[in-house]
Amino acid sequence: MEESFPDAEVYLMNPDGSEQRRLSRGEFPLENPAALWWLPGGREIAVWEMGTGGGTGISLVDVRSGAVTRPAQLYSILDAEGYLAPCVNSYLVNPVRGDLVACALYDLASSPGDLSKNGLFLVNLVEGTLVGIKPVQFPASYAWSADGNYLYFTDRSSEGRYCFFRAGSGGGGYERLGGLPEIPWDEDMACQGPYADFLFPH
Repeated sequence: MEESFPDAEVYLMNPDGSEQRRLSRGEFPLENPAALWWLPGGREIAVWEMGTGGGTGISLVDVRSGAVTRPAQLYSILDAEGYLAPCVNSYLVNPVRGDLVACALYDLASSPGDLSKNGLFLVNLVEGTLVGIKPVQFPASYAWSADGNYLYFTDRSSEGRYCFFRAGSGGGGYERLGGLPEIPWDEDMACQGPYADFLFPH
C-alpha cells in the first residue's frame, strides 16, 4: 500500500513475496490506506486510513471474502461518548480477550487544549465502555503483551524524552518503565507484540 495512491488496495502474499493475491476490491470508504496489521485469529486485517481533510479511520478487511467494513461497535461507543468528529489511529485487539481493544483517538471537534477525548483508550466492545489511559501527546507505537495483561506504548516524558510506558488491561492508570532506552523526540522507536509491530510517524 502507498499513501500517494488513494485507490491503493490490500494484497496477501507468502513471506518471500510469492503468490501475491489482491484481497480488497476497491471498497475503502476513506482515502490513502497507510498501515495495516493482523487481528487475532487471522480472519481480519485492520487498515489505518488517512482520509481527506485530516481525518483518519479504521477499516476491517475479511481475509476470506475481501469484504471491507468499519468497526461499527467502536463508532457507536464513540457516538455515545459525545465524539463529534472522531479520528481513530489504531485498533489493537487484545490477543486473549477479543472484546477489549486499545485505540488511539482524537476528536477534531475538541477545543484547543481539551485532551478529554484525545489520547490512548481501552474500549470494551461488549460492555460499551471507553476508559482513558493517557492523553498521549502524539500517536506513537502500541502493543499488547502476549498474555494480554498489559498494553505497552511510547510517548514523550515530562522531560521531553521519548520513552516506554505500560498500562494494565483493566485500565486504572499507567507507569513509566525504567531501565529502558530514552531517545530524543525527533527519533523513532517502536513497541512489538502479538499482531502489532506498529509505528506512526511523528
